[in-house]
Amino acid sequence: KVDYTQDKSENIRNMLADLTNSVILAVLLVMIVIVSILGFRSALMIGIAVPGSFLAGILSLYLLGMTINVVVLFSLILAVGMLVDGAIVVTEFADRRMVQGVARKLAYIDASERMSWPIIASTATTLAAFAPLMFWPGMMGEFMKYLPITLIAVLTASLTMALIFVPTMGTVFGKSRVISQADKDQ
Repeated sequence: KVDYTQDKSENIRNMLADLTNSVILAVLLVMIVIVSILGFRSALMIGIAVPGSFLAGILSLYLLGMTINVVVLFSLILAVGMLVDGAIVVTEFADRRMVQGVARKLAYIDASERMSWPIIASTATTLAAFAPLMFWPGMMGEFMKYLPITLIAVLTASLTMALIFVPTMGTVFGKSRVISQADKDQ
């Protein structure tokens, strides 16, 4: 009789399922925070950036010949809070411009143009912090290289989402929030 020894496949499946649930929960919590602070319409546009960035990042990993593993899923959890920043900045700037009377399409174009360098700089500094981890030597480096590669792929995708896709969706679906007169004067 042939049998497997040290079979950890069931434990690994359970751990991957737990991490997958954690990714979903993290996305839901981020969406709840965004909806409660920015409103439903803005949150919807920002919320599309999360799965869009995840899908583009996972596609990049696939094209690099990498698979989904525990470190990749942990990296996705780590990236959730970071990848919405650019989309929030663009959406908020466009909302401010629409409150000032600028047409929706022009407000989102202006937001994408004016906020592009701050968003690029913010994303680049984050990527610069994680990039050296790709060159971590030894066995631990081989195990942990998935973290910076995943973060770089997902954050680069979020940059594209924030500067191209969110403004494009905003020109179609965007609507300014109701803001008090005191906030309008600032």
